[in-house]
Amino acid sequence: MLLISSNDKKGNYLKCITLGIDHYLIKPFDVSELLNIIKNSFPFLEDQSSSVEIGTVRTDIKILIIEDNKMNQNVIGTMLKSLGYSFELPMTVMLVTLWQKLKNFDLIFMDLIMPEMDGFESAQRIVKI
Repeated sequence: MLLISSNDKKGNYLKCITLGIDHYLIKPFDVSELLNIIKNSFPFLEDQSSSVEIGTVRTDIKILIIEDNKMNQNVIGTMLKSLGYSFELPMTVMLVTLWQKLKNFDLIFMDLIMPEMDGFESAQRIVKI
């Protein structure tokens, strides 16, 4: 599990370790750092960058958006749609664990500060599944 934050507060890194999050990046970060984390986390995956044409975008990725703010949902959704991606948006944060059990998502965009269950607790529940 990778957490990317633009709001690096004291104690976030320790909280991530406690919750079982594998990697913690702070924006802005170098893209090569992200690529190294992905390659080290999934060594069994073949590097297909040489077989993919430049400018080609995979759109068969299963994406889940966990965001309680309607405006942010619309912004993220519009951006993903304009890039050719489809995504799922659960009705409430509590449904996330159920959704994760039913489907395997390739990518999860999750807000950390939410009213029902914060992103840290939600991430911890997803890791336990």
